[in-house]
Amino acid sequence: MSTNAFETAKVLLERLSDPSYRLPGEDPATADLAQARHWLETYDRLVGFKRDLLDRSRQFSAEASPEVGRVLQESDIILFEVQLSRFEQKRDFWKLRATELNGRRGEAA
Repeated sequence: MSTNAFETAKVLLERLSDPSYRLPGEDPATADLAQARHWLETYDRLVGFKRDLLDRSRQFSAEASPEVGRVLQESDIILFEVQLSRFEQKRDFWKLRATELNGRRGEAA
């Protein structure tokens, strides 16, 4: 593995263990309902994408040779599950935030 690839992997693993990590522009303290809705939609799309990847990876793992299936189970699938869980938590946060802001404005979330 090249030094650059190693550093990229290191940064990714640090992000996975950092509950305060945010996407660029994401501000949990926003008072703007449109922004909250934007992040809710963003994370909803990411959740769907990771679920699709996870489903395809599990299917491929089940159909592959035992060696390939084991590698996928011990690496990719675990990584996708962790990412999916984080995206679901973020999506749920933004759903609650949009609902909270919606209550202040009296509009539909």
